[in-house]
Amino acid sequence: METRRRSRRFDRRKTVRRNQAAAALVRSNRLKGKKAENAYVQEMSSKGMRVTCGVPVAEKDRLIVYLGAEKKPVTAQVIWAKKEGIIEKRLTGKPGQAFVAGCTYVEETHRKSKKKKAPVAPISISRKGAEISNRFIRMVLIAGVLGMVALCVQITLTLISLLSSS
Repeated sequence: METRRRSRRFDRRKTVRRNQAAAALVRSNRLKGKKAENAYVQEMSSKGMRVTCGVPVAEKDRLIVYLGAEKKPVTAQVIWAKKEGIIEKRLTGKPGQAFVAGCTYVEETHRKSKKKKAPVAPISISRKGAEISNRFIRMVLIAGVLGMVALCVQITLTLISLLSSS
C-alpha cells in the first residue's frame, strides 16, 4: 500500500478563504449580561470564519460578531473550539485566555425574508490598512495646518510692508 500526502489543492473545503486578520468584537449567547469582548477574525469565506476571541466558547454556541466599521453584526454558530494563546480583555484591560473557534454563518430566524440568501462575509479593513489610512489623514491635517500658518505669515508680512512704505 502506498500512501500519498494530499496537497493544499485537495483541501476538503470547497470555498475560498481570505487570510486577512480583522479586528472585531464578539458576544456569546451563553454570556447574555456581558458586553462584547475583543476578537480577531483570522480567516473568512462565504460559508464561515475562524475567530480568536476572549469569550469562552464551546461547540454549538452562537457568536455575534461585530466586524470593524460594519453596522450589522454577523451571527455565527461554533463548529469547533479550542483554547489557544492570550488576548487582551476589553472589559478589564488585562490579558486573558484566548479561544479559537471555527464558525459557520447562521441566518436570523426572526427576520422575514422572501428568499433564503446565503450570508455574505462582510468586508472590513485590516489593522495594517486602518493604520496606513490613519497616518495619511494625520499627514493631510498637519499639512493643512502648516499651510494655514504660512498663509497667515504671508498676509502679515504683506500688511507690514504696505504700512511701512506709506
